[in-house]
Amino acid sequence: MPSSDAQVQPHRDAEAWPALIQGLSVEAILVLISTWMGPRLREVLSAEDLWQETLCMAWRDREQHEWQGPLAYRRWILGIARNRVREAVTRMRAQKRGGGKQPQLLSALRDSQDDRASVSDLLPPYSETPSRVLSLRERRQAMEKALVSLPGPYQEALRLRLFEQLSLGEVARRIGVSLATAKKRVYLGARLYEEALREALGRSPEERGPGGGA
Repeated sequence: MPSSDAQVQPHRDAEAWPALIQGLSVEAILVLISTWMGPRLREVLSAEDLWQETLCMAWRDREQHEWQGPLAYRRWILGIARNRVREAVTRMRAQKRGGGKQPQLLSALRDSQDDRASVSDLLPPYSETPSRVLSLRERRQAMEKALVSLPGPYQEALRLRLFEQLSLGEVARRIGVSLATAKKRVYLGARLYEEALREALGRSPEERGPGGGA
């Protein structure tokens, strides 16, 4: 039986947390992280690296978030991920100027811990096996390829709706178009994306991308 705390604040419960994370559409989050990183940072770090650091910080700082549902928690996680990307870019630029080291992970988490600590030491028991990490990376790459193949207006609308999981109203406001135009771009973009994703994955039409229906 889940504890009462797991029911009220599942992101603070070590037993409930892994299932909560796996339900956040991790592959879509990885696509966003990779997009935010840009080509130069991707030469030295992977989206999966920064995702692991994001998870560590989300677990470490879990008391700072009050549970308001999975969507609000996902947005909180995305905020952490954005900050980790910004800090990695800053470290990379410092290294290029000769004033710092190559971007390294978990630097902010090890102030009072042994430098030899691994990600698994900083998280509750988590079932990210090497084969699952590889599967996530392969699917993330296919999803990223499918998304960037879309015409610009469809790509932006679908990224906001399907990957950032904004409402259609928020999508319309973000890109500065009417609600009807936003709906049309998301609908047509989703159809193009699913076709491109099937091609990237080499799968049958029955297998769909994240969020199948936008």
